[in-house]
Amino acid sequence: MPSNSDSTTEPNRRVRVKLPPWLAGNDVLQFTQDAALKPTAVDASRFEWALETLESYEHRTPGLVRVETLATPGFAPNWGALAAIPDPGINPTVPLEQLIAERERILAERPGNFTALIAALSVVLASVPHAHLAQATQDGYDTLAGLQLEADRGAAFPDLTARFIEFHPALMKRLALARVLMRIEEEPELLKTRPSPAPGTTAFGSGWHLTADLALTRDAYLAPLFLAASPWLWCFAFPRLPGVIQIDLGLAIVGRRGEASELLQSFFPPGVPTSVPRPALSGANTRVTTEWWIAHLDQLLSHLTDFANFCDMSGAFVPRRLFEIIMSVEQLGRRIQGIFVHDRDVSTRNALTFDAFDTLQGLAITNLYEGCKLSRATATLARLEQAIPGDVSSLLLPAARRAVDALQRMQQGFFLPSRTDGKTVRLPDRKGVDQERPIEEAVALYLKVLRNANHGFTPEQDANERRDQILLMAHDGDVPADIAFLPYIYWLDVLANPETLKGRLRPRSRVGAALN
Repeated sequence: MPSNSDSTTEPNRRVRVKLPPWLAGNDVLQFTQDAALKPTAVDASRFEWALETLESYEHRTPGLVRVETLATPGFAPNWGALAAIPDPGINPTVPLEQLIAERERILAERPGNFTALIAALSVVLASVPHAHLAQATQDGYDTLAGLQLEADRGAAFPDLTARFIEFHPALMKRLALARVLMRIEEEPELLKTRPSPAPGTTAFGSGWHLTADLALTRDAYLAPLFLAASPWLWCFAFPRLPGVIQIDLGLAIVGRRGEASELLQSFFPPGVPTSVPRPALSGANTRVTTEWWIAHLDQLLSHLTDFANFCDMSGAFVPRRLFEIIMSVEQLGRRIQGIFVHDRDVSTRNALTFDAFDTLQGLAITNLYEGCKLSRATATLARLEQAIPGDVSSLLLPAARRAVDALQRMQQGFFLPSRTDGKTVRLPDRKGVDQERPIEEAVALYLKVLRNANHGFTPEQDANERRDQILLMAHDGDVPADIAFLPYIYWLDVLANPETLKGRLRPRSRVGAALN
């Protein structure tokens, strides 16, 4: 489990907040309890409180995200844990009978097709009424557990495991409070009077659809884990309001087919000509990797929703900063998800990679130029090799290693003898005078030119115009597909060391412009 040293060495993690008295039906204490916050009244006449997260106040592991095993070979199933989850009270939009009919249609159209089986299971588990969720999950698990290999060679997935990854409602309460306070900053009269939104609207819906992952899919937080072996797959995920049902196959299966499965796919780019070898995974690997990821994600989400990380010089909470950071984190996670998913479309993956680097820069983690230096990527990978246990790294680090190898191979693309000796590249400076630049810097500059080429390959008419022209001329343009995994390295580094993010979360006046 991650260390709790942060909370024990920081005795005062309080932040000053003005709380509207109408919260939770005029029950501020109930709202703070639901948000797992410790409130201390400061000035009742001014509605001022001091807030601290309960995990900080009680010096304990946050418990904002947890994973529970529902079924695994050799142990009695625990489907009751799923049935015991409180009903979120959201009525399904599709009747149960219609869900079952859709499942049967999918299975009938593609009998014996594993992709169709997963699609049918997804239709049911994502939308089935809460009262039927445990039984539907058990039925789906039993179906997968009953699949046999050809020639009677036993179960297809002997280590098949079902888990539930639960997200605490306090996460959404904390984000909701930031939305409330952000609007009150704009309309101070709302501190005393709750607004009455028009029918079909919400009073505090700022950026709701830009932060929906925290409440609904959780893709931004979990998809990089689930897709870490892409184009091989080792699990499937089915989102629910309280969390995500994970079906862990306990081994890697191919995640793509040579032929198109739908007509639009006939227009997909061909992709890279070869695939990486099948990962040698076991149920033990996938179990400890899931547990490691959830434990670190728990710490990370605690930092991301700790109001004390978003206070100004006076110690007052700055809700806009928390709101911006959550949107940025979800954007980054979805872009990394897209990088893993778009295995065939190298052009799309590269575009997502450049976008992900822009978000990493906004989070003060790294930028495109620094992150594409071989020495920076190599040092980050070495740090990950030390921080991540071996059974976990066998699943999480192959893509990171391939990204570093890809940066190394890119150096070979500088082919003009008049410009490179294999170790340096001669590039004009802003005054037009040629300078010897280390080849890793030339690679990073070249990738920056490609990023800027989103506006076209005509160089910017500035002092670096000649340099960019030389870079385009001196390199053969071969960008290995695995370059796309570079943002994953830096985000995985944050996840492995979540406490390092805290200092980057402060309002920009406290962070400064420098990037580490």
